[in-house]
Order: sequence, then structure tokens, then C-alpha cells
Amino acid sequence: MRYRVLLLLMAFVIPNFLFAQIAVKSFRKLESDLAARVEESKIDQNGDLCAIIKIVTTQVGFTFDCGQIGIMKIVNKPSEIWVYLPYGAKRITISHPQLGLLRDYLFPQPIEKGTVYELVLVTGTVETIVKPLEIESQWLLINTDPPGADVYINDQSFGKTPYQNELPTGKYTWRLQKELYLSEAGTVELIAGDNKQKIDQILKPNFGTIHVNSTPESGSAVSMNGRPTGKITPCTFDTIIAGTYTFSVSRDMYETTSQKVSLTGGEKKDVQIVMNPTFAEISILTEPASEIYVNNKWKASGTWKGRLSPGIYTFEARLDRYASTFEKQTVMIGQPLNLTLRPTTRLGNLKVMSTPFEADITLDGKPVGKSPMTLKNVLIGDHKVELSLNEHDPYSIEISVDEGQTATVNAMLVSNLTFEKPTITAPQVKKTPKPENIYLLLAGISAPIDQKAGFIMVGKVSRIGSYVKFKSNLNFSDAFVSQGESTTERFFNGKVYQGRLAVTGGLLYRIASPIIVYGGLGYGNRWVNWEKLSGERFRVTDYSFKGLEMEAGVVLKIKRLLLSGGISSYSPDFYEADFGLGFTF
Repeated sequence: MRYRVLLLLMAFVIPNFLFAQIAVKSFRKLESDLAARVEESKIDQNGDLCAIIKIVTTQVGFTFDCGQIGIMKIVNKPSEIWVYLPYGAKRITISHPQLGLLRDYLFPQPIEKGTVYELVLVTGTVETIVKPLEIESQWLLINTDPPGADVYINDQSFGKTPYQNELPTGKYTWRLQKELYLSEAGTVELIAGDNKQKIDQILKPNFGTIHVNSTPESGSAVSMNGRPTGKITPCTFDTIIAGTYTFSVSRDMYETTSQKVSLTGGEKKDVQIVMNPTFAEISILTEPASEIYVNNKWKASGTWKGRLSPGIYTFEARLDRYASTFEKQTVMIGQPLNLTLRPTTRLGNLKVMSTPFEADITLDGKPVGKSPMTLKNVLIGDHKVELSLNEHDPYSIEISVDEGQTATVNAMLVSNLTFEKPTITAPQVKKTPKPENIYLLLAGISAPIDQKAGFIMVGKVSRIGSYVKFKSNLNFSDAFVSQGESTTERFFNGKVYQGRLAVTGGLLYRIASPIIVYGGLGYGNRWVNWEKLSGERFRVTDYSFKGLEMEAGVVLKIKRLLLSGGISSYSPDFYEADFGLGFTF
């Protein structure tokens, strides 16, 4: 009987018995939160900025104690309690009349001046009740903009938004978290009936955008917090978490410059970083146009504009057949330097005589007078002297003029009239002029024409010379097209051709003034030729060849115009005719 009474008492007492607890879920420093330094700052008894402990909880009625160091202020915020502490605090005691006591919680990291910390409390109650057989429930709907936020109900994870679930009636705490957005929290009461509880929450961004540019010039490499970003100015950094950042820009010839930037959530900020130059603008002009060297390094021809770091530099102008000119200058930051360099001419003399005299003299293609004649102040080096006289063959010679010396040309002009030679009483030595050098450039085609191969030929000859020749139809594919393949799209006017390539070289021989013959060897190849007859019938002419190729021909010179014709062979059964057109230079 005694045990029955005890059990009956427990049945009435246990439903009304409540036990509770307080625990710390997490503690961290909020690096980007400036509340303790700017708009929400407080000063402690020593005149220093207080630290703020933001205690995240949905419960109210807490009391806090930090011992002798004291608490400066307590501010209740939505879903948070802000506790202002002097820096150096080591522990805190949290108590609640219903939930109990958390004594001397040790902070896991030092408390610094003007710094914000977050302490997330976990408070829960366990209640033993006698539940009725039927549980009353209601729907809870939660939407966020943007979606995908983590949903916590009574500090338990319940999924992501958009969230919908049927829960037992009663009061609940909710919290929404999403990366790069500020957390939101609140309470909701679910009541039985038709009134579904709906929460629509716009999440406030905890990130911003920073646009970085550099002046006076863009194109600078950008680093953020000491790490290269791989970007150059102007550039934009999107979705940066709110906080303070240090941006640095670097560019050749400028000082690396840094700037601190504070960014709040949702803010778009333009950052203009001014860089200091470490160079001077240099402008160099040469008269006559010469090769420009700075500290013996080539820069440009004629004129040069550029930048140089401070220091002592040697500026030089070099020109063939001129004496180089030098100038040493000190370059200073921000001070432009303009120089004009004039190389000194190196001169000699040239004496021209002829038999008979009164011949027209041409020096390097320009008429200068009649023989005999002394040309003074002629640039040193090789020159071409030509003499012409009516009823005489033209005379041409190349002669070198040395500095301060006089070079002599004494030409014996040969008559081109036909007459009976007089009796010569004394022997005369007749000097045969050396033939002039001829530079050839020819381009042409190979026959048969339907092969569509072209060639380029270059060479040099006085009496004997050499040449090189390249021939191709610019089709280097050697893919074999079998009769069984679909070749409809590969035929043009019923035919398709494959490649042709040849590289040859050899000798040139000038047998007369206007006639030059040539002959040579080289490498040549040719691919298969397909021909479509009618319907699906094909005929193949196999000119496939790779190996030695021989050629010979003649070039006709008409003043500066060149006409050529020749023949080449790379097998006993096949020959090609070459026809070309070109000029001398």
C-alpha cells in the first residue's frame, strides 16, 4: 500500500518537474566586425576601448559576472546580448533563474582591445509530461532570399530553405545561416488550426565588391593581403567578405604602393591607388638616322623614346661609314632628357679618268659630271662607278674609298663601231672589266598548268653564281583517298589533286650579258592524282614520288626584267616545264 501511494505521488510530481542546463556551443573572434572600434565602441575605466562579447541566444533573463575586472555595460539586441568587457578578461559566469548556472567559463583566446567576439549559447529544457494520445501540430514554412540557407530550430539542423515541415504546436526558436550572409534568428509559436506559420526572410549580404585601379598608369599587378591575385588593374573583386583588406599594386618603373580598404556587407567600393614613378622619360634623335645604343645595348633606329631608371648612362649613335658619337648623361627621376646625336662623316676622295675622256660619270646611280674629275668628300666604303660615252660600250666598276685617301679609276672605253682595225705599231694592254654582280628574284608556275604548282627562285651571279629554288602547290596532305570512300565533296570539276613539293639548288653561269643558264639538284616529291570519270568510276594517275629531283634552264635579262624557262624531272616517266618572271636588285 505504501508503494502505491509513492507511485501516485510521482505521477503528479513528475509532469511538473523541470530540469535545465546552459552550455557554450562556440566561441570565436569576429575579424571583420568593427562595432567595438567605431559606432558601438565603449571606454573602460582605464580609458581603453572595451571588447564586446556578442552572446547569441534566444532566451532572456541572463545575468553575467566577470569578477573583479568588472563588466562595463550590457546591451540587449535581437537574438543577442552584448557584454562590454575590459581587455584582458579571462572568464565569465552566466546564470539564469530557470536554466541554471555556467560558472567561470574560460575564454579560449585572449580578449583584446576594441575587438568583437561571438559566444553562442546552447540552452535547452527537458520536460517530462504525460502526453495525450493525439498530438496537435501545425505547418512551419520558411523562405529566404537568396534560398539555400541552413535552417536551425531549437539549435537543431532541420535542412535548407525553402523549408516546410509539420511540427507539434508550441514555441520554437529558429535561426538561418548562409555563407557570405549575416545570420538571422527569432521565435515562432505554432498554434493548432488553419493558421500556418510562414517566415519570409531577406538575408543581408556579408560581402561586397571592390574595384581596383592604378594611376597614372593601369596594367599593374594586384596583390591582396600580401598574396598575388593574378589580376592587373583595372580589375574587380566580387563577393569579398566584409572586413579590412590591404591592396598592393606593382609595375615596372613604379614604386609598389599599398592601400587599406574597409568593406561592409553589400558595399561596392572603388579604390584608386596612386603610384610614384621611379624613372625619367628619355627622347633621342639622330641626324642622319642612325642606330641608337644605350650602355652598349641597341634600342632603335633613327629615334627612340623610352624610360630609364636613375643613374649614369652612355648614349651612342652608330652609322655605317660614319664615326660614332657618344654622350654621357645622368638620369634623374621625373626629369625628362632630350638628346640629339650626330655621327661624324668619314670621307675620302675619288679620281675618275677615262680614255677617251668626256665620258658621263655616275656614282652609286647618281650623275656627278664628266671625266676626268676628282670627287671630294666621298663617304668611305664601296662605291659603284659607271662611265658611258656615245659609240662606246658602258663601263662599270666597284671601288673602295678609304678615309683621308684618294682612290683612282682609269677606264679604257671600248668603241662599239665596226671598222677596219688600223695597224698597231705598239702593243696595248686592254683591261677587261669585271662583270657586275646580279641578284635574281623569280617567281613562276610549273606546267602542266592543272597541277597548280608555283615556285620562287633567288640567286646571285657575276660570271658564275648560285641559286636556291622552292616549289610547291601548298598542299602538304599525303592522305590516300581510296576508291571505296565517299569522295563527292573532294572533287572539283571532276578532279582532285594531292601535294607537290620540291627544294633545289645549283649553279648559275652567265654566258653572255643578257643570258644566264642554270642547273641543279634537290629533293622533290609528288602525291597521287585521282580523276572522276562518270558516275562512280574513277581513274588514278599515280605520280607518287619522293627522292632526287634534277632541273636545268635559262634566264634572259632585259635591263632589270628577268624571264626564265626550264625543265625538271624526278622520274624517267615524268617531266615538268617551269616558266618564271622576275627582276634584278
